[in-house]
Amino acid sequence: LTRASTERPRARGTLCGSLTLVIHSTWGDPHYVGLTAVELLNAGLEPMALEPGMVDASPRDLNDLEGVEDDPRTLDKLLDGVGCTTDDAHMWLAPFVKAPATTSGEAGMLGKTVDFAQRRNLIKIDFNGERREVAGFNMWNYNKNVEATSRGVREFSVFCDERYIATFLCRKAPGHVHFDFKQVVLLDQPPS
Repeated sequence: LTRASTERPRARGTLCGSLTLVIHSTWGDPHYVGLTAVELLNAGLEPMALEPGMVDASPRDLNDLEGVEDDPRTLDKLLDGVGCTTDDAHMWLAPFVKAPATTSGEAGMLGKTVDFAQRRNLIKIDFNGERREVAGFNMWNYNKNVEATSRGVREFSVFCDERYIATFLCRKAPGHVHFDFKQVVLLDQPPS
């Protein structure tokens, strides 16, 4: 007879002082990109505590646009603890920075170097001088309604202290909340 293990699985984490998500594409919206929530996971696959001051983005949100003030879809919403929702007051939305045209020699490095990363949408989490072990993320993509899910993140790369880890595909949100649409992204299991 065999028994199921009661031990919590442990993922192989990456030790880093900062983590950067470089957003390459949306699910079709050419102008805006957004997320509903993000949680960083430690090696025990438990959410890590993050303060809003630890997270920055470029562009930060829609309030970076000329003529836009007080739009509620700000960066701090990624950490407000509300993941499974269609209320965009609990979501982050920013202008989408399209990737510059590349030459054939540059195409293989797309998203894998800091130079390319600086010409895209970035979300950076800085651990304020500490080094933390990060195993992955819980991600909830942009989910205002079925039509607006095209604003969600499609493809993104992860950098640990400016060292390329991998490029991942983020599932499109459903546009409703009939089930929790959270996606678990593990850094030690990049897509093939």
